[in-house]
Amino acid sequence: MSQLRPLAPIAGAHHEWMNGAGYDRGLEGAALPLGARILAIADEFQDLTEARLYPKGMAEKAGRERGRWYTG
Repeated sequence: MSQLRPLAPIAGAHHEWMNGAGYDRGLEGAALPLGARILAIADEFQDLTEARLYPKGMAEKAGRERGRWYTG
């Protein structure tokens, strides 16, 4: 398990938002590890597009447009 220790800051910060409104530490901007930013995008995209009992997952295009991270 010690081999996974370097990933702890990434996993621990992937619910933070660039504007500081996330949780649990209120990190924002450059204070967020790059890996945490990438993981947050992947996690949200999966949440938006994965079929679940409720609500049904949305189409991939809609997931891209709906994500908090989408800029274009």
